[in-house]
Amino acid sequence: FRKDYGRLGSLRALFPKGIPFCLLSASFRPRVLKDVTSKLGFDNTAVIINVGNKRSNVALIIRPMVFTANSYKDLDFLVTKGTEDIDSIQTTMVYIDNVLKVTDAVIYLNNRLGPLLQQKGIIRPIHAWMPSNYRTECMDALIDGKIRIVICTEAAGMVSVTVFTQRNQGCDIPRIALVIQLGLCKSIDGLIQRVGRAARSGEFQGKGVLIAEPWAW
Repeated sequence: FRKDYGRLGSLRALFPKGIPFCLLSASFRPRVLKDVTSKLGFDNTAVIINVGNKRSNVALIIRPMVFTANSYKDLDFLVTKGTEDIDSIQTTMVYIDNVLKVTDAVIYLNNRLGPLLQQKGIIRPIHAWMPSNYRTECMDALIDGKIRIVICTEAAGMVSVTVFTQRNQGCDIPRIALVIQLGLCKSIDGLIQRVGRAARSGEFQGKGVLIAEPWAW
């Protein structure tokens, strides 16, 4: 969806000269910032404010993938085998950049649950092939604690959610304990944005974990 931002310059051209434009991002690298400001027609009088995006309440962890990617055994630590205790499972988002593998991972982790919890649907998939109302319901249930693990593609980041009775466009959830990227992300920008979804509440501690394939080490 980010490719669409490349056409924002055409939108700005429709407005009268002098109308101010404000551009906001949590993850602009210098090269991307230069490209975007150029496409929007910003000149050298544009004011750029960089307050940084360091978040002391989110620990960043990189660890090697020990098992084969298709086994999903590197995710075993999320669910104790046979557990019936929903409170033992932290609120988690797992990113996998393949729709079919998302479904396989859900099946694998759900089979690690005890028989009763397996029927509760506390581990769910979210990807672009699913209707928007289902995706929204899943993210709202994640906020409420009814769902504990969402295994998803980037489509989860474009779901409107209800936080404190206010509906927000985008994945802005206060108390995500873990965000896991299984396998290398397509870009460092995407990875930063994903792990940044952990512990949006400043009073809450979270972790962003990249589980990278052996060839990346």
